[in-house]
Amino acid sequence: MGWMEVEAFIDLICPRCYIAVRYLSDALAMFEHRDDIRILWRSFQLDALSGRSFDELLVVGVMRSHRMTRTDATEVATTVLTKLREVAARAGLVYQPWATTPGDAFAAHRMLQLAGAHGVADLAVERIQRAYFEQGMAIDDVESLAVLAAELGIDFVTARSVAFGDAYGEAVFADRHRAERRGISSVPLFICDNPFVVSGTQSPRWLHEMMRRCWDDRCREPR
Repeated sequence: MGWMEVEAFIDLICPRCYIAVRYLSDALAMFEHRDDIRILWRSFQLDALSGRSFDELLVVGVMRSHRMTRTDATEVATTVLTKLREVAARAGLVYQPWATTPGDAFAAHRMLQLAGAHGVADLAVERIQRAYFEQGMAIDDVESLAVLAAELGIDFVTARSVAFGDAYGEAVFADRHRAERRGISSVPLFICDNPFVVSGTQSPRWLHEMMRRCWDDRCREPR
């Protein structure tokens, strides 16, 4: 019957994606056919032009949506970030909202694509997110990204060449265009075998249910 594919559209600087990736991992652990599932990590940048932090994007979004002053919007954003930190902690994650820094995530997404080409994308997502959200690594620190890739078994010379160059940029652009064609404007978002879509930080049980239904549909298809 082949692989059942789950496309995961994420931004590596998005704390909601950080939590959703953990939820996806927990859902997979509960799914009896997990060895027959392949996760396709799709690069998505919330701010592909100026490299603003999630915190800043959140403040600007609140100002625009609710017509608030920056001061009031910052208070709202602080409350949201605190709640995200608490949710992350309940999921077993460390999230330090005020330790993250702005930066262009393009290089990090290119390294994710490199990891995918070497069959270690799942590990790369976990390692990059942990370095950024927990350990305070700058998302555009290409030297650190190269070291992370090498720790996953990728040749360090190759990793460093990609980090400091522009290789795999086209793959990131392809994911961006894929999202645009599908009308995807926010992340996290998961698509299971194309018809089943789950957006936002849904619970592990909800994601497990998505995979179960998708699997059952595949089993009912005529061969």
